[in-house]
Amino acid sequence: MSEDIIHRKSTSYLQVTSVLLMLLIVIGSYWETSNNLTRIIMETPYFITLFVLVSISVMLLGLAIGRRMKRSLDYFRPTWTFTVKHFRLDVCKSLIREHNRRYRYLVQSPTFWQFMTPLLLVIAGLGLPLYFLNELPSFVWTIPFLVPFFLPLIFAASIHLGYTASANTASEDFTLPLIREAIYLAKVQSEVDDLSDTRVALDVAEHGEYRIYKNPRSLAWVKDLEDHAYIETWSKELGAVARMLVRINKTEDHDGAIWWWFNYDRFFFRVTSEDGSGYYVRFPVESAKRNLDVKDIVPLTRNAVALIQNEWARMHSKES
Repeated sequence: MSEDIIHRKSTSYLQVTSVLLMLLIVIGSYWETSNNLTRIIMETPYFITLFVLVSISVMLLGLAIGRRMKRSLDYFRPTWTFTVKHFRLDVCKSLIREHNRRYRYLVQSPTFWQFMTPLLLVIAGLGLPLYFLNELPSFVWTIPFLVPFFLPLIFAASIHLGYTASANTASEDFTLPLIREAIYLAKVQSEVDDLSDTRVALDVAEHGEYRIYKNPRSLAWVKDLEDHAYIETWSKELGAVARMLVRINKTEDHDGAIWWWFNYDRFFFRVTSEDGSGYYVRFPVESAKRNLDVKDIVPLTRNAVALIQNEWARMHSKES
C-alpha cells in the first residue's frame, strides 16, 4: 500500500515547544528592552550588539526546529518503475507548483525569498529602532514593543526556512530535478522553423498516491518526420545545453542514425556501432560563430534538424 512507504512521526511536541519559545522571546525581549531603555538610548552599540546576538540565536534555534520537523518521518523506498511521459510547457509549469505543494513535507525546495526573509526582518528590527534613536527621539518609547514584535517573526521565518531547506530520507526521490531548465530549452527550441512540436519529457514513476519525476529533457520533432526522428536535449543550468541526442529510428529498410553532442565537443559525434565508436561530423548549417557552445541552443538545434533532414534524404535517395 502507498501509505506504507511514508510514516510521518508526530511533531506536536515541537509545535508546543515553538509556541512556548515564542512567548518566552516576546516576554524576555520586552522585559530586557523596557528595563534597559535608558541604556539603549545612551549606548547605541549596546543595543546593536544585543539585538544582533539575540537575532542570530533566534534564527539558529528556528532553523534547528524546522529541520527537526522536516526529518520527523520514515521513508521505505519502493521499487520505482519509470515510464516516459511528454508534457506541454504550460502543464509542466503547473506540475512543478502542484508537486511542491502536495509533497512539501518531502521535497527540499527553498526559495530565494525564504532565505532572505529572516535577514530582512533582522535589518528592519534593528533599523527601525536605530532610526527612532537618531532621527525621532519622541518615538523611542516604542522600542520595547518593536523588538518583541520582530524577534518572533524572525523565529517563525527561520522555522519555515529550516523546514523547506532541509532534506529527509525521502527528499532525494521526491525533490524535483531541473525541470525549469528543460522548459526553457523547449521554449527556445520552439523558435526553430523546421520543428513541428517541442515538449518536456520526464521519466515518471508511481506508487499508489505517490509520484516522482526524473531525467527532464526537451523533446523535439522535425516537421514531416515526426514518426521517424526526434531530438532530445538535456540541461544542467538555465539557458545551456549539457548534451543533445539526435536520432533517426531504425526500421526494416534502414539502420537509422544516431548523433551525440556534449558540452565538451566541437562537433556532433556520429555513432556507427553498438560499442559507441564513430566519428565527428561538421555542422551542416553555416554559422557566424566558428565553434558553437552550450549557450547556442538555436544554432545547435538547427544543425540537429539539418543532420536528420540530410540523412533522411540520403537514405531515401538510394531507393530511387
